[in-house]
Amino acid sequence: MDKQPFFHEQPRDGRQIVYIGDANHAVSPFSGNGANLALMDACDLADQLCGCPSLHDAIKKYDQLSMPRAQKSLRFSHIAIAGVHSTSWRNWMVQMLIRFIGLLVPRR
Repeated sequence: MDKQPFFHEQPRDGRQIVYIGDANHAVSPFSGNGANLALMDACDLADQLCGCPSLHDAIKKYDQLSMPRAQKSLRFSHIAIAGVHSTSWRNWMVQMLIRFIGLLVPRR
């Protein structure tokens, strides 16, 4: 299960909540990318909070950075999960591709 990312809205009462990591875009644990996304979100949000003149501008720029990254990660996780967990010819193709790549990568 995963959760599509969303843009933050302008608060009506002046209080702002910023969602990062899985709170904004949960990815399947099988993709192995959730913690990386959360760390990148935290760094990007901190950079924007330090460099922007207002909280609204910082959150808007943060969303512009985090949304494409989260969407790309979700697309990749769907492809990876579909390939690895398939029981059809697709699984056979993925296994052959992994073995072929293993032959190309030098062992230590």
